[in-house]
Amino acid sequence: MRSVFGPTILAASGVFYVGRSRDEAERELRRAKTIYPDFKVVLADLSIKEDKILAVDVDPDLGDLDEGYAVLVQA
Repeated sequence: MRSVFGPTILAASGVFYVGRSRDEAERELRRAKTIYPDFKVVLADLSIKEDKILAVDVDPDLGDLDEGYAVLVQA
């Protein structure tokens, strides 16, 4: 899976959405769960250290962001 931030994707996982709106992130989370029912789909709050670490494990470029939300699809 390719990331919108670059080609580096680890462990067959990827970023489905990145944005500042929690409401839009939750809509995209539901959409991603529909598209990828066999994968683990999570919503990461990039202002929370543990969530940001999870996001960086999927795409290292997300380490540059300190706020916003990311929907991650993990194999």
